[in-house]
Amino acid sequence: MPTRRIAASLVLVALALAACSNTSSNPGASSEAASAPATQFVHVHGLAVDKTGTLWVATHRGLIKQEANGWIYASMDRNDYMGFTVDPATGTLYRSGHPENGGTLGVESSVSGSSWRHLTDVLNPPADFHAMTLSYAHPKIMYGWDSGGRGFFISRDAGATWSPLKATGLNDPTILSLAAPKVARVVFAATASGLFRSADEGASFTPVSAMREAVSAIACDPSNPKHLLAYAQSGMKVSHDGGATWQPTIQGIAPGGYVGAIAISPTNSMIAYASVATTLYQTRDDGRTWTVLRSGS
Repeated sequence: MPTRRIAASLVLVALALAACSNTSSNPGASSEAASAPATQFVHVHGLAVDKTGTLWVATHRGLIKQEANGWIYASMDRNDYMGFTVDPATGTLYRSGHPENGGTLGVESSVSGSSWRHLTDVLNPPADFHAMTLSYAHPKIMYGWDSGGRGFFISRDAGATWSPLKATGLNDPTILSLAAPKVARVVFAATASGLFRSADEGASFTPVSAMREAVSAIACDPSNPKHLLAYAQSGMKVSHDGGATWQPTIQGIAPGGYVGAIAISPTNSMIAYASVATTLYQTRDDGRTWTVLRSGS
């Protein structure tokens, strides 16, 4: 059946992303410094917009940001940024993933993207969060899902320490995307089994009845807790009531593909970004239409 095939493809893509990040070395590692032009994007894993409206692009080979004259590397390293989130109020960046020479990063933070401070390993070996977000209601609260099958975690001190979550009711072991709106204790988890919502900081989840289909990416508006965007197997959708109901917004991004990340601007809620492989899309009308911001690898 078409629906089953699309759902299965979402799972396969998620597994492929995990496989591509678990390399023991990166023979193509670059010694270029931060601010070098970024001409090649490799596997976009995350998107975020900071308080200035700057778009950050987390990739398999370094962190890239958009500037007036084009795209530049923000990071001095070319690490694999698997988990990535930004505090829209302070601009602090958080990452998880893999160093260029192999292994895992745990959780690290940065104020510029060029140099990073190691916060914690979380686990031993260090955590590899393939989905990570902070709460817009309480930015010191963060959530992370370890791709090694070691569970779902919460931090209440801006990533310094982490505790495991039971996540009761979350019936899919693979979380593809996380988002926490400006509502205390609420967090959404996108999975190949559908979209799930927790109202108790991830201790338990219930399925979102209007999104009982594979969902690859979810984003919350940093300013408006009722405004969300999500990409499901039937296409891009927008909600203006906190996720109770959803409307299709597929013009420009076809359904049946795989959107890996979405980010809504904290400076203008009408503006949002989405990634499909190495192609970036932008909407300036709350998702009604999407145009290509950057095409190709």
